[in-house]
Amino acid sequence: MGAVTYPDPTVAAIVGEHFVPLMVNIRQQPDLLQRYQAFWTPSVCVIAQDGTLVYRNEGWMPAPEFATMLILARGYYFYRRKRHNQAALVFNEMVTRYPRSPFAPEAQYMLGVCIYLSTGSSEEQEEAWRMLLQWYPASLWATKARGI
Repeated sequence: MGAVTYPDPTVAAIVGEHFVPLMVNIRQQPDLLQRYQAFWTPSVCVIAQDGTLVYRNEGWMPAPEFATMLILARGYYFYRRKRHNQAALVFNEMVTRYPRSPFAPEAQYMLGVCIYLSTGSSEEQEEAWRMLLQWYPASLWATKARGI
């Protein structure tokens, strides 16, 4: 990833603006491996300032997918901190800017969740999920939305 993904201008911009990157050799830091359950490499763990795990993804990704995964992880950071308005903005940005990303259906689903949690409006949540069903009907996230 260091040769292809991280040097990508989009990835570098997202990392530089929103994250503090740290590379850890799991063979030399087995305590971190256990703490964050990073059993495969590469593992990307987004960790909050207090050390809690916000988001984890394992395995190599090309730069475009990695960039959108980072945006999704940033949305989860706000979501897990109960900053639902900010999370909704990030999830919406992800879907708007990268509608073909493999992470877009998840972002659209979480947009609906965050809209509901921030406004209490089931109508707005349902609208977000209607868009999910329309744009990504075969996705796991559409299946989840249908089940509620």
